[in-house]
Amino acid sequence: MNGAGGPGFCHLCGRPLSDRARRFHHPAWPAQQQLRVCEVCLAEKPRCPVCHMPGNAAGACATCRAVGPLCAGCGRKISRRAVHFGQSGPYCAECAAGPRCHSCGLPVGRDRTGANGRPSCAACAATAVVAADEATRIYRAAERVIHDELGLSLNVPTSLTLVEPDELDAVLRDMGEDPTSGGETLGVYTRRGRRRGIYAVAGLPRLLLLQVAAHELAHAWQMESAPLLRDPVLREGFAEWVAYRVLLALGEGEAAERMLAREDTYGQGVRRLLEIERQVGVQGVIEWCRRAR
Repeated sequence: MNGAGGPGFCHLCGRPLSDRARRFHHPAWPAQQQLRVCEVCLAEKPRCPVCHMPGNAAGACATCRAVGPLCAGCGRKISRRAVHFGQSGPYCAECAAGPRCHSCGLPVGRDRTGANGRPSCAACAATAVVAADEATRIYRAAERVIHDELGLSLNVPTSLTLVEPDELDAVLRDMGEDPTSGGETLGVYTRRGRRRGIYAVAGLPRLLLLQVAAHELAHAWQMESAPLLRDPVLREGFAEWVAYRVLLALGEGEAAERMLAREDTYGQGVRRLLEIERQVGVQGVIEWCRRAR
């Protein structure tokens, strides 16, 4: 990791840096020390759960392991009892009692507002996706896992487009749906004749966009291969199950576990599909979906 005057190459993979590269500074480093990361590593590398900087290995980075417990919310050293939320943390008591991230539900820490005015923790704010090419890479990663791990592909390929919330509302109205019912919609798959597309809200964190992309790809497959699956819990449950499998395959187990904790239709559905998977296996779930009414 070089200082501010170092060469223009990614410190994680060695690629030349572009104008979409980002610089990170750990609270324990000297002021001039920085981690420079290219846009590819920003999209694909795991994040330290404490300082949220990207790295080449999962888990806490070497600096966080060396300096001792730092609050994952505010970055300050924890002098008293540390608080964990599942595998996430540690957090100081002040951050643990404060507001929660709109995307992941973890403590926000410092007063942060992410894309579209949502409360956002440091990790989610740092990985907000607003560029079309970065969104496409995330979409293709979901597409590859769904094909390679589950054997699912579309007869008519589609793509992912980032839109603002009001644009997504317009898409929903064009589909004959009320955008104000059923809570906030983050993504949708639409098919009108030969026109097909997946739309997702711009500014979602990388992991949430990955989940949304996989979920909507599953709906696209359902429309082609399992159109008779009508029960909303099972229909949404299958799409969430696909997204869950994608997160696991890409090493994002903590994000996958958060999906199981939901008490809405999506959480109920994915837990039901996992029960079916335990009985008949992964391919059995897919065949069951094909035959379901």
